[in-house]
Amino acid sequence: MEQKNLSKWLKTISLCLAAAAAVFYFLLLPVWARSAIEAEHYWYWMTFFWLTLLPNYLSLWQFWRICCQIGCDNSFSRENADSFRRISRILASEALLLFSGILLMFLAGMGHPNLCILLLLIMLAVLAVSILSAVLSHLVMKAYQLKQENDLTI
Repeated sequence: MEQKNLSKWLKTISLCLAAAAAVFYFLLLPVWARSAIEAEHYWYWMTFFWLTLLPNYLSLWQFWRICCQIGCDNSFSRENADSFRRISRILASEALLLFSGILLMFLAGMGHPNLCILLLLIMLAVLAVSILSAVLSHLVMKAYQLKQENDLTI
């Protein structure tokens, strides 16, 4: 697949993910939460859920930057390695935010056990993607260094 075409597809997927997250967080989640969470705890949980959306959009922005580099036929670049490292750090901080929020809500007596278990599973998935992003950052940096060495040889 041509680099520009691949970049367009990845950008389209990014936009679809951003739109799906907005629909989920602002339309579906509030309706579901009203029936699943006690009324006096509803706004605490919704504020917590909306806070967890910010790292997701920051990660998508970094991924968008990677897509732009791919479109410029610059897949193995320092910029992409840095973006993957930022994604890894953003997602690690989101995992920490999820864990802290779950712990805080549970200790405050607002934690529904099923919801806490679900959020712990989501936290583990976020942590796994964070680790994968760190590995990709390392591999892209290695490929960039090899590319630089090959460009210097005659």
